[in-house]
Amino acid sequence: MKGIGIFGVILLLIVALVTAGCISGDYSTKSNEKSVPNENFTIPTEVLSENQIFEKVDYDISSVRSLYWLQSNYETVTVKPENFKKTAANGLVNLKLLDEEIEIEIHEVPIPEGSKKMVVDNGPTIYVSDPPRVSIFEGKVVGATNSNAWFLVTMDTINGKISIDKNVYHIHPTKQVYGGDGIHVIYRSEYQTGELNFTVVPEKTKVEEGENFIIYLTLTNDGNNTINVWKMHEQISYNIAFMSLEHDHYVPYECGVYSREPLTNNDIVELAPGRSINDTFISKCWSLKKGKYILSAEYHTSTGERISDPYWLGKIQSNNVTIVVE
Repeated sequence: MKGIGIFGVILLLIVALVTAGCISGDYSTKSNEKSVPNENFTIPTEVLSENQIFEKVDYDISSVRSLYWLQSNYETVTVKPENFKKTAANGLVNLKLLDEEIEIEIHEVPIPEGSKKMVVDNGPTIYVSDPPRVSIFEGKVVGATNSNAWFLVTMDTINGKISIDKNVYHIHPTKQVYGGDGIHVIYRSEYQTGELNFTVVPEKTKVEEGENFIIYLTLTNDGNNTINVWKMHEQISYNIAFMSLEHDHYVPYECGVYSREPLTNNDIVELAPGRSINDTFISKCWSLKKGKYILSAEYHTSTGERISDPYWLGKIQSNNVTIVVE
């Protein structure tokens, strides 16, 4: 993506949102919007103030394909994008996200004239079109040093992400409407900190060329608090590496790369202080010629999964072990 620049990235994101159905291609009317069956709702109990941006509604998100996995830390709302833009013009936006009052210093990111066209590849037809009418905003949370906020606002939707230390709030549009306003899901990803120790122990440290051996891996909670961690799976939550001491390079991994679905709550495990989880792997995925190697591993987790429970976020290196191949 070298050379595209920030505005090219913005337009690519807009195209992606159009494709995903988060931004409608027709802003002149809402007559084509899909109405939600009444049985999915409880009548809102909030009294919507004149400048309020979100109004809570009780909606069953099991029908939202991209968010059905959420089990906690979420709410469903309708949105008033015009109120967001009006408030943002003053440089401050106050949002109530999951009953938390958050004040954001915000400014609009201008889109230059040269970026106001986009190429749309529609199967056999390629044409140039005006992009959907959007406004891009960014900023930071007042009083939070380690924070950032980003919003993409159309006439009907608000798409946003607010990061505050280890908490991330997401504002996600859906294709549904209620009372003429688009239904959005606001959810929070929570990440934990803790002291983990990751160790790797080979079955043997001297092997014959071509001989496979077992590698034992252990993740231990050395801290004082119980935390959630990803279960031990090679390539998913940890990677093993062999570095040749003679040639000063890593030995290629020969078993291929997994293609996987996003992780869910079923892929995490609670780890109390002093407790460990273990896994084993076999060295058959590396061709080790005669010589000396350093065996090590890295345990890691990341964002972007379908995990609604809090979990430890980060990466940690294991100890190093010398392997001699004779």
